[in-house]
Amino acid sequence: MTKSADAFRTISEVADWLDTETHVLRFWESKFSQIKPVKRAGGRRYYRPKDMLIIGGIKKLLHEDGITIKGTQRIIKDKGLSYISDLSRPLETVETVITEIQEKISSKTRENLNVPSKEEEYTNNFDEIDLWNWKLELPSGYKASDWKLSNYQNDRFASPFFFYDLEKGALVMKAFPSKGTSTAKYTRNTLREQMQPGSNDVNWTMKEGGVLEVDLELESISKSENGQSHRTILVQVDGRTTAKQTKQLGLSKPASLPMLKIYWQDGYLKVVRKELKDEGTAGDALLNKKSWKESKGVHSKRKVGNDRVHISLELKRGKIVILIDDEKPIVFRDLSVAQWYFENYFTVGNYLQSKEDGCFSTVNYYKIEVSH
Repeated sequence: MTKSADAFRTISEVADWLDTETHVLRFWESKFSQIKPVKRAGGRRYYRPKDMLIIGGIKKLLHEDGITIKGTQRIIKDKGLSYISDLSRPLETVETVITEIQEKISSKTRENLNVPSKEEEYTNNFDEIDLWNWKLELPSGYKASDWKLSNYQNDRFASPFFFYDLEKGALVMKAFPSKGTSTAKYTRNTLREQMQPGSNDVNWTMKEGGVLEVDLELESISKSENGQSHRTILVQVDGRTTAKQTKQLGLSKPASLPMLKIYWQDGYLKVVRKELKDEGTAGDALLNKKSWKESKGVHSKRKVGNDRVHISLELKRGKIVILIDDEKPIVFRDLSVAQWYFENYFTVGNYLQSKEDGCFSTVNYYKIEVSH
């Protein structure tokens, strides 16, 4: 039976359409953050028409025009995805290729090529968040990443804290104290970026840079005994020593230090970062936590309250730029940023800064997108 124009395609179908090996498609996915197929349990990929056009355009630049990966990444950045998609071979050719292939395979195999049902494919309506490169840690201490996290909707350990709400069209992250194995100081419900799914050891440097964009809203949060609202960390950039630095410092495991945090506090967003105590610090001392102090912080101009808000965070070569909706950018460009020699990773979520009885907070995420 012919699929509709909007149907999802398996990686094998896309590979056949482009006359490309499946392992090449997976490799491109690791090099181009714009390729974001829907991933289900076991890591199985399903590609939407827009995904296919992006891949088709990338293939033309790489294989037909002979442009390097870095050159192609630069073209995407400069000209945008619409330009790239227009370079692709037309989607109309998909059915011709797939039909020829399906005529050669058994009916049983053909059934396996069908796209998941609407009821199963809730992510069809939720393509702004790809969880494949994230690791989840819940208030109970429960952790999940890559293949396990890809099926979180059916994970009974995750569901009280972490689930997708179809009506809201948002990923809901709830934080409240829970018995378990968590060693966190406060009530942690966070997603930790993993550039290599399942591993904490592959991170990025300031030279390589990173961009994080989120759309979120704090739905609710408890108050302390004095009537003041609790606060929660929404976005964080964490530093971590490399294997070489860890060995050089004589440590048994990597040292970690948060570089930057964005809190929801008293209805405002507050940006706090690490600054050097002494700007003359150099060498291995830059990797010592005692060399750094926490800044006083910068608040958003507008009181965001429970409104939906967009946050963009870009780090690159000694510079940090933070955008909160359409406010004037918050820019850090000084020696403290230039001398940050840790590797980094993004953290997003709902890290409630309390473990008081009855404390709680709920944050809805509509978009989480990372690029490097």
